[in-house]
Formats: sequence, structure tokens, C-alpha cells
Amino acid sequence: MAAASHLRKVAAAAIDKISNELFELNQKIWKTPELGYNEKHAHKVLTDFVEEKGFNVNRHYTLDTAFRATSGNNKSGRTAGVMCEYDALPAVGHACGHNLIAEAGVAAGIGKKYCLILFKRQDLFDSLFKTTVHVVVIDITCNHKVFFN
Repeated sequence: MAAASHLRKVAAAAIDKISNELFELNQKIWKTPELGYNEKHAHKVLTDFVEEKGFNVNRHYTLDTAFRATSGNNKSGRTAGVMCEYDALPAVGHACGHNLIAEAGVAAGIGKKYCLILFKRQDLFDSLFKTTVHVVVIDITCNHKVFFN
């Protein structure tokens, strides 16, 4: 458990280090609310951000406004993923908080990736897991979610 506690601290420190950037990301999504299947601005700012942080990004994964960002080789077939949502509600925008869910999902993916780089064990981790930022599109406005593998 001591190792897990240390990894949590490392991940938290990595996230804290970019907290201003994450807040800006959140605000860019908040200030431009877009309904489901039309999240073009949110999609662009999120994919640009995770790509700048070293993830391999498939910008139009299954849908035009969905993406998949990965890090690692996934030699074993196992994936440790996190999720982002970024659609808004008609008339009230991001009262649903999806701008925050998007920020938190990206932060979790970056925190995990940073732990591996810090410990210079990306080679070992690559053989066990692939880090993936998964996208769940269309939550509130269309009453369903589309999950991606």
C-alpha cells in the first residue's frame, strides 16, 4: 500500500503542476457550450490538449466529435482508461458539469502517464496496460451514452 500511496502523490503533483492549464481547458469548454454531436469546439480544445501532453490521438473515433487518446503499447490487451464527457444542455449550458468531467478525465490520464514516465518504467507498464482517455458522447441531451472500447 505504501507504493500505491506514493503513486497517488506523484499523480497529484503532476496534476497540480498543470492545474492552471486544466482550469483554462475547463473554461474554454464552459464558455462555449455545445449540444451532443455538435461539440466541435470542445473536441478541438480537448484533442489539442492531450496531444500536446504526449498522447496519440485518434481525433474522430467512431463519431466526428468523439476521440480516443492513448499512451502505451498495450501488449497484454489490458487497458486502464478514463472518461471525458463534454456535451451541454439546451438553454442552461454546462449546468450538468460536463466541462468538469472532461477536465477531470484528462487530468487522471495525464497523472497516470506522468507516474510511469517519472519512474522510467514506461517499458514495463506498456507490457501491462495502455492508458486511454475514453470519450462518452451524448449524455443528457439525447438520453443515452455511446461507449467506446
